[in-house]
Amino acid sequence: MKLDEKDKIILRELQKDAHQPIRDLSKKTGIPKTTLHHRVRRLEKEKVITKYVATVDAEKVGQPASAFVFGVIEQYDQKSTKPAIYNILKNLEKIPEVREAHMVTGAFDIIMRVTGKNEKEIGTVCSDKLREIPGLKRTESSIIFLTGKDTHEIKVE
Repeated sequence: MKLDEKDKIILRELQKDAHQPIRDLSKKTGIPKTTLHHRVRRLEKEKVITKYVATVDAEKVGQPASAFVFGVIEQYDQKSTKPAIYNILKNLEKIPEVREAHMVTGAFDIIMRVTGKNEKEIGTVCSDKLREIPGLKRTESSIIFLTGKDTHEIKVE
């Protein structure tokens, strides 16, 4: 799907605040309400907009601790890696403390972002839950002390 400038303006504004009323969005963008409504529906239908979510303050809901967990999968080669990584990712979906999981290049095969009440809880996730996942050979963790930037916004040009 080819995005025009109006689509891009809409996407930038919705990423800042997806909860804003169409009339406010219309005033900000100069795009008529009916046109906005149709364009947003089209962006949803075409899966450019995949979902609307509330961004929750982890500290206020009792989950202030975070860590990046780096994982190595067993038998990293072209034939066995693809099924192993997909099974690992599927298992990670079942662990609520794992907020993100990405297959990557480099010294590690997978990077996860894990949150919890404290570092001890993150350690328990690593030692009890992650080590139970078949194919996940080894993990290494880095506790996050301070976050300078954490955004869901994607640059739309």
